[in-house]
Amino acid sequence: MSPAVAVYPPRAARLVDTPAGPVLAGYAVTDGTLTEDDLRLALAARLPDYMVPAGLLLLDALPLTPGGKVDRAALPAPELGGLGAPPEGDCEEILAEVWQEVLGAVRVSRHDDFFSIGGHSLLATRLTARIRDTFDIEVPLRAVFGDRTLAAMARRIEDLLLADLDDELAALGNDAVGDDAVGEHAVGDTTMGDDA
Repeated sequence: MSPAVAVYPPRAARLVDTPAGPVLAGYAVTDGTLTEDDLRLALAARLPDYMVPAGLLLLDALPLTPGGKVDRAALPAPELGGLGAPPEGDCEEILAEVWQEVLGAVRVSRHDDFFSIGGHSLLATRLTARIRDTFDIEVPLRAVFGDRTLAAMARRIEDLLLADLDDELAALGNDAVGDDAVGEHAVGDTTMGDDA
């Protein structure tokens, strides 16, 4: 463990059931100098992404059984997602609804990390399918792992939608140029026929 985490040896972890499936929750005892962000950064520096708990709670003390062991059943369930700034703009709001559906979350904030609020690789696959159905675009699965926050993923979707729109406008422009050329050629042919 990093020095920031090692200062607070009392810690525990447990699986918490969510509508999206079980997620790992982590608990640490702190005197108030350690924040959840500090703990998450310290854990992320030492552990692979999939081992960093989705929910972290800092407690004054861990609940104990009469035998002195951590009473995991008495640990409070963490609140996953929705604690930051709300979604901004139509794309973020629509995407937040998709995330809520896929993750079974009540709220999602614009800076929530998909994998930190209960997402995993199978749900990422579901998410790309729901994005395809909702926005009528293909978002590659690797984009979910790269653009992990709601805001970043919404920007990616907006960029893809704009690129599709540019392609459609370019195709319409080419068709219009082609139609004009055909029309001029036909007029020329008619004129030639009149002169002959």
